[in-house]
This record gives sequence, C-alpha cells and structure tokens, in this order.
Amino acid sequence: MEWLKFPLRVSPSPGPGHFKSPKKQVALGVTSIQRAILGPNPTRANWPDCNRYVEATIEKLVAAYPSDRRSKKTKTSTTRWNLMKNAYSCIQGLIMSNRRVMTETDIQLSSVNIKTIQQWYNKKGKEKDLQVVLQGIDLPQPSISWTGAPQPKDKPATFSVGQGESFSFPDPQDTAGMAKLKRPRLQQATTSSPTFSPCRASHSPPRETTTST
Repeated sequence: MEWLKFPLRVSPSPGPGHFKSPKKQVALGVTSIQRAILGPNPTRANWPDCNRYVEATIEKLVAAYPSDRRSKKTKTSTTRWNLMKNAYSCIQGLIMSNRRVMTETDIQLSSVNIKTIQQWYNKKGKEKDLQVVLQGIDLPQPSISWTGAPQPKDKPATFSVGQGESFSFPDPQDTAGMAKLKRPRLQQATTSSPTFSPCRASHSPPRETTTST
C-alpha cells in the first residue's frame, strides 16, 4: 500500500483580495504567513485526483448533482459545487467516524474545497476535448538520434594568447595652471568708472567799482 504524499502548502506569494483580520491581537507577521500558506481559499484542501478514492467519490458526486438546485420554501438556489462539497464532507465524516473502516481499510479521503473541485472539473473537461480533437490524427513523431551526442573535446593545458599589433593611445596635453584668470564683472565696473571731485564754493571778496567824474 502506497500512502498518500501531501504536497507543500506554502505559496511563494500571498493570494490577492481581502483577508479577514483576526479579532485578537497577534504578533506581527502571523497573518501574512497564514495568508501565504492558505492562499485565496479559506480552508486547507488537496486536489480531487490526489488518490483514487477521492477521485472516484467526486466523479460520483458530479453525476449525482448535474446542476444547481432551488429551494421552493426559501426561494434560494444552491450551486452544484456547494452541494458536492457538502455531500463529500458528510461522506468523509462517516468514514472517519467508523473505527472498523479506519483500522481495516486503507481509504484516505483528504479535504477538498470548491476551488479545487472546480479546477479539477475544468481540467478533466479540457483533457476530454483534447482527446476528441486529436482522435484519428496521426501527429509526426520527432526524430531521435540513436548515435548519441559527440564526445566533448579535451581541455587544453595552456591557452594560447594571440600576438597582435600593439596600439598606442596618446594622452592629452597637460594644461594645468595655463588658464587665464578673468576679473569679476563688479570689480571691472568699479575700476573703469571715472572719479569726480566734489565742488567747493569759493568765498572771494567783491570787487570795487570806480566811476570817473
């Protein structure tokens, strides 16, 4: 008996959408780690094709619930995926509660959810469509070489260095300290403007005028 090997439940990135925050205060990082482990689905689940017991049970439930059901009393409809999930949970609970079945048989019914059931159902439908399309078509098979790949070349002990023409790259002339200094504009304007001396008033005595008689 080969037991079921459960896959890892850690995803590289958290799922999109809103994630309900816990009511109690927890340490930082606990919610993000829980979201990365659980993903967008609220419960832990496996694929229906993880073993033959789970897949056979889901196939029977798919045939038992071909469409949604509507309640006449409440006038609400229940999807076929919810009906299948609820029926599978009841079957799983009956098997796990039976001690004789658990001890004398090797039936393993792992947990599934609506998302994994839908993806498994879509995958099965695509495989059936592919088989119908490829039915009666003779696809060309790729040619396979029976001689095998050629032997690798031996690694040389020393690598030969090519002796080519040497190139000379002249350096630019050193012009350090040869730049001409320019005067600032403010200093140049003050030196070029003429200087004016202040006017001084002369206090000379008035001249005497003489008249001839």
